[in-house]
Amino acid sequence: MPDAVSASAVAPGAPRTPTASDDAVALWRSGEIEEGIAAFRAALQAHRIAWPETTTALAWRAHWARLRSMWTALPTSPAGAGATGAAHAPATERLDLLWAARLCIGDVDPDRAGWLAATHHQAALAARAADHVAQSLAWDAVDLARADGRAGLVAAHKLLERAERLAPTLRSSAASAWVALARAHVALGAGDFRGGRDSFERAAGLARRVSAGTALFVGLTDTGQAESMAAMGDLVGLRSRWSGWRDAARNRGDRMGEALVNAVVAPRVCLADGDPAAARRALDETELRPGCDRAVAVTGLRLVARCDVDLYAADTEAARAPFDSALRVLRRAGAVRSNALWSMLCYTQGRLALADASSAASTGDPRAVSALEVASEAQSMTEQSANRPARALADTLTAGLAELSGNTMSAAGALRRAQVEFEATHMALHAACCQLVRSWIGDASPRDEAEAVAWMANAGVQDPLRMMRVVLPGLGKRRAPPSRTG
Repeated sequence: MPDAVSASAVAPGAPRTPTASDDAVALWRSGEIEEGIAAFRAALQAHRIAWPETTTALAWRAHWARLRSMWTALPTSPAGAGATGAAHAPATERLDLLWAARLCIGDVDPDRAGWLAATHHQAALAARAADHVAQSLAWDAVDLARADGRAGLVAAHKLLERAERLAPTLRSSAASAWVALARAHVALGAGDFRGGRDSFERAAGLARRVSAGTALFVGLTDTGQAESMAAMGDLVGLRSRWSGWRDAARNRGDRMGEALVNAVVAPRVCLADGDPAAARRALDETELRPGCDRAVAVTGLRLVARCDVDLYAADTEAARAPFDSALRVLRRAGAVRSNALWSMLCYTQGRLALADASSAASTGDPRAVSALEVASEAQSMTEQSANRPARALADTLTAGLAELSGNTMSAAGALRRAQVEFEATHMALHAACCQLVRSWIGDASPRDEAEAVAWMANAGVQDPLRMMRVVLPGLGKRRAPPSRTG
C-alpha cells in the first residue's frame, strides 16, 4: 500500500475568488440540499443554461446534447486543452459549474444529473476543453460501474482508457486528479476494495501535486477512502484516520462528508471497541436536516450503520419495521440504481430478519416464520445484484437460513463459498467471521479457529461473538470465544 495521503491535506493552491459554483457546492455539502439546488439553478440560468422543468424536457434536452456531442470530435492535442486560460475565464466558469452540479445533484436526481452530464460533455467538446472532456468521460465510467453490473464495468474501463488517452494534455491540470479519482470510484463500485483504497491514495497524492484540492474533490476522496477501508475491515487503519477525516470535513463545513464518514467508520471502530453507545453518538452528532433523505447514498449508509449497532446490541425486533419503511422510500428515491448500495441495503434487511427470527425461534414466538420469509426474499434480492461482493453477502444469508432450519451442512457449504469470495475481495472482517463460525459448526479445524481469533485480536475486536453476529446473524450459537472485556 502506498504511503497514506489524505485528500484533506491536499494543498489548496493559489487563493482565488469564490465563484457561484463554489457557493452552490458549499451549500450542498453543508446539508442545505434544497438551497444548493436553488443556487445551482440560479447560477446555470445566469450562464443562459435553462433548467428543464419536466421529466420529458429533461430527457429531450439530454438526448439533444448527446446528439450534438456525437457530431463533435474529441480534442487530441495540447492546443486542444481549450478553456483553461484567463482569456477563457467565462467558458471555464461555465464548465466548472456544470461539472459541480452534475456531481452534487447525481445523488438526489439521477435524471437531472443525466441531463447535466450530457450538457457538460457537449459544452466541453464545443469549447475544445480537453480537461473537462476527460473528466466527463471518467465520471460516465463511474455511473456505468455503479448501475450496469458486469457489462457496465467493461464499458467503464473503456471510458477510463479514453479519458486517460488525453493525459499528455493534462499532466499538470486538475483533470488528471479527477480522472484518477474516477478510477478509484469505479474500483470501489466494482467491489475491488483494496484497489479502490490504493487508487484513492494515488488520486489524493496527484491532487496535492497539481493543487486540485477543491472541497468537492476532497469530500469525494476522503469518503471513498473510508468506504474502501471499512469494507475491507481495516480496523487499525480506520482508527488512525477517522478523526482526521472527520475534523477536516468539519473545518470545510462539509456536513454531508462528515455524516458519510461517520456512517461507514463508526459501526466498525466503535463496535470493535465494544462501545455501541459511542457509535450511536457519532451518528446522532451528524444527523442531517429534513430533505437530506433525498441524498440516497449518505441516507442509505446511515441506515445500514444504525442497523449494525442494533444487531450488536441485539435490539433488532424494534428496528425491523422502521428499516423496512425506510428501504421502500430509498427504493423509490433511486437507491436501486446503485448496485453496491442496493445490495448492502438488501443484505442488511436480511441480517435484521435473521436476527429477529433467531430470537423469536428461541422463545417459540410465531413471528419467526414471517421473519424467515423476509430474510429469504432479502437473500434473493442481494444475490441478484451485479456487484461482486453481493454474491458472498447473499451466501451468508443462505447460511443463516440453513442453520435456522437445522441444515448445518448446507450452512457450512454457503459459508465456505462466502469466505473464498471475501478473501478474494479483501473483506478481512467478513472472512474472519465466516472462518470462526465454520469452526464452531465443525466445518473448520481448531487451527483455522485460532487464526480467525488471532485476526480479531490484532484488529482490536473486544467481543468477537457480538461482532460476528453483526456480520452473520443467526449463526455461531454453538460455541464462542470469550469476550476480551470479560
